[in-house]
Amino acid sequence: MPPSETFQPQEVKDVSWVGEWTPAGAGSDTAEFIKHIVSLTRTGLPLPSGMKALAEELPSKRVRAALIATSERLEKGASLDEAVTAEPNKIPPQLRGILVAGSVSGRLSEVLAQYVRYASLGATLRRKLRFALAYPLFLGMFLFSIYIFICFAIVQNFEFVMRDFGLEQPLLTRALVWTARVTREHGLEIIGVVLGAAAALYVLLWLTCNSVYRRRMLISLPLYGKIVQFSTLAEFSHMAGLLVESEMPLPDALVLSADGVNDAELKHAFENVRRSVAYGRTLGDSLAYWPRCPAGLVDVLRGAEGRGDLAEAFHLAGDMFETRTRMLVSYASALCAVVTVFLVLSGVGFVFTALYMPMINLISRLSG
Repeated sequence: MPPSETFQPQEVKDVSWVGEWTPAGAGSDTAEFIKHIVSLTRTGLPLPSGMKALAEELPSKRVRAALIATSERLEKGASLDEAVTAEPNKIPPQLRGILVAGSVSGRLSEVLAQYVRYASLGATLRRKLRFALAYPLFLGMFLFSIYIFICFAIVQNFEFVMRDFGLEQPLLTRALVWTARVTREHGLEIIGVVLGAAAALYVLLWLTCNSVYRRRMLISLPLYGKIVQFSTLAEFSHMAGLLVESEMPLPDALVLSADGVNDAELKHAFENVRRSVAYGRTLGDSLAYWPRCPAGLVDVLRGAEGRGDLAEAFHLAGDMFETRTRMLVSYASALCAVVTVFLVLSGVGFVFTALYMPMINLISRLSG
């Protein structure tokens, strides 16, 4: 075995091919496809005939075609592993080892059911975040429409009234009038400039930064970046645990798990970790080649490697990252709600104060 000192981590390079096994929109079809195989194996029906019967009832053309093609291969004598992995646009690479282990152990339906759950874990956690942010987002859009109405229908007429009566405009009123005037006269230009700048920045990042650096920028964002990172690590850890349980060699399990979560930085990092493990280093020491590796993952895996229960440790790490993600999602939801309420109250208070202060001054002048 070559000495560990000869190992050198690879330089960062573009790994945008990560996840190319599935076309756009095929992720949900993959999960659906595996779920149908799970249900058929649990019923004990012959897979070929069961797949054909099931395909006739499915609305998805992609899944229906995959089931029919797989059933035909099984009828020709192919194993389930060979038949399923012959569908490269439906089946992620790490599934092959799971199918082999499940077929040998007789726990195919159980292993596949676990795979379906873990493969969609990251997307499920991020979907919870989108649902949590939906209410503040729609409320903000509603309040923005009210602001536009106030600028065009109220403040403009109010400005004419104050000019006719010769009312002195307090500072808040002048600020509201100026803001409304800018919105009416240059609102579309401002929106166009903001959207154009955002699009230009996106194109610039896409052209000048490879997929690894773009991913690092994403996870560097406050709060949202941590949610994305931890949800991805939760999915990766559980998938790695499942592959190790299936008796797949650790280096292959690491790379295939990183492939499955479609994370360019994770893929690059575990290519280096895999090479280090293949050269004889422990997994805990090899994780040093991933400088951004969370300390919690290193601690969990380093302690378990000596005891020989890496699979359990990976699942423990997955539960840990899943819990962190759910806590951050709850925090983000509460934070957005508080910020939204604060902005609503501040905006309403500003508008009403700015509009009523001149009226109060007028009433005081008339009564005096």
